[in-house]
Amino acid sequence: MEATGAPAWNMKGFNVGEQVRAKWPGSRLWYKATILEELSDGFKVKFEDGTEDELDFNDVAIEISFKVTEQEAEPLAVAVASEVAGENHTEEDTGTTVTQTRTQTKSTEEHRTYTTRSATRSGQQTLEPPTDIHQRSTVPKTKYYEFGGPIGVVLMMFLLPLVVYYLYFACNKGKCQFDLYPTCEGDWKKYFDVEAFLLVIGWIVFQVLIYFIPVGRIVQGLPLRSGKRLKYYVNAFYALVLSLVFFGLLVYYEMPFDVVIKKYLAVITTCMVLSIVMSIALYIKAKRAPSSELAPSGNSGNFFYDFFMGHELNPRIGMLDLKYFCELRPGMIGWIIIDHIFLFSAWKDFPQNPPLPLLLLTIFHTLYVADALWFEAAILSTMDIITEGFGSCWPLAI
Repeated sequence: MEATGAPAWNMKGFNVGEQVRAKWPGSRLWYKATILEELSDGFKVKFEDGTEDELDFNDVAIEISFKVTEQEAEPLAVAVASEVAGENHTEEDTGTTVTQTRTQTKSTEEHRTYTTRSATRSGQQTLEPPTDIHQRSTVPKTKYYEFGGPIGVVLMMFLLPLVVYYLYFACNKGKCQFDLYPTCEGDWKKYFDVEAFLLVIGWIVFQVLIYFIPVGRIVQGLPLRSGKRLKYYVNAFYALVLSLVFFGLLVYYEMPFDVVIKKYLAVITTCMVLSIVMSIALYIKAKRAPSSELAPSGNSGNFFYDFFMGHELNPRIGMLDLKYFCELRPGMIGWIIIDHIFLFSAWKDFPQNPPLPLLLLTIFHTLYVADALWFEAAILSTMDIITEGFGSCWPLAI
């Protein structure tokens, strides 16, 4: 597709089928698109590559040419290049070909067109080679530490699991208060249980199966450093609905859903173990991934920091994008299901005294998660997806 800067003005009176300029979600780039439908607060458009999306009125504009002054041209070129690659470029830092076609006029003004490598290869435009952006074969080193550097991430990796266990032992039906030495379970069988392990594995598999159900949309992410754009299944809201329906069936048929409460300590341990195993697998996979699929984060040379941050940008198993999948589905939807399990369990134990505070909390949590899942495609333009690697900080948070 051919990307340009922002058109001169926006309009609301477009007709279905009309050619327009549409702003790519989460970026400053404008592409050619076709109006598919007029909505109450915007338009549904289809970009040249086949991607469909719903945009606000202000993100759709009339198809006209525009001009950029010579003084503004170079900063704009750099800004568009950075937007396409999803990161800041230097003279040694780029993986996306962004080129310019210039037509010098008598007034010191220039008409400029910006495009991606895919557009060039398809023959849609003949472009002169870039002069200030070069192909890079290696990933730049991590320039600064986050989370307190190596010491900070080591503390987080060890202390966060301990905090989870502490909260479990400090809070019970009788009390929930700070206790320097909370009473802990001495029987190791309470920490690991085969049934709890199978519950967690089954839950993850259930979400993976829903991920591949042919409902919802398939959208493309922002261009990577290699110029490639990945496809994503956008159906997390359906996953939430199906999960709640499945839980409703368990309640209706009086299945023992409260086993999660009875074996909650074992569920915590299972999640911890799976997070560690997944983190190790991600670290090894990143070591074998090509440089074009790596992120600048997690490339410091310090094992603990790189292990925590992650280095591969979009680790995948076929069409299953692990980072995108773990962003919202197993943890966020699981959070809601656990809320409902505690709610209905308490309601069953005290039918004459329904837990109204817990009911209110569950409603608010459900609305919060439902909102995130309804706008699932919006995360494709966030720094989580376009710049950060996938490391142990993600699974531990889940």
